[in-house]
Amino acid sequence: ISLHNFPEGMAVFLGSIK
Repeated sequence: ISLHNFPEGMAVFLGSIK
C-alpha cells in the first residue's frame, strides 16, 4: 500500500481490517 495521503496508522488500520 502506498498512500501518502493517509498516515501510517490509517494504513495499518485498513490492513488489519482486510
